[in-house]
Amino acid sequence: MQAFVKFIKELNPKSAIAYHSAGHVIYWQYGEQQNIYRDYFLASSLASLTGYQLAKPPLEATGGGFTDWFIDEFKRPAFTLELTNHVGESHPPMEKFHEEWIRNQFVGFYLASEMIDE
Repeated sequence: MQAFVKFIKELNPKSAIAYHSAGHVIYWQYGEQQNIYRDYFLASSLASLTGYQLAKPPLEATGGGFTDWFIDEFKRPAFTLELTNHVGESHPPMEKFHEEWIRNQFVGFYLASEMIDE
């Protein structure tokens, strides 16, 4: 974990995305350290691009994942995108990922283009 933190700090990215496997939602809101207007605009645009719904973390969520850390550490936008509509305890089947690739193929380009001046 220390190597990953060091890598991210050296890279100094303008934004971050973490992909998870199930839900068709975008978690975007975390804590008091973010620019809520900027991040809502970006999250809404990502939702339009992917077809995913915006979501707030469940009340029982404790934070502490990558995107939460990134927002706290850098005060920059970070999003967790939950891929596929698969429900269950197992990993989504591989045949789901082609559709998710189509939905997400421009996410990185979009976010990078929006963060150029940040």
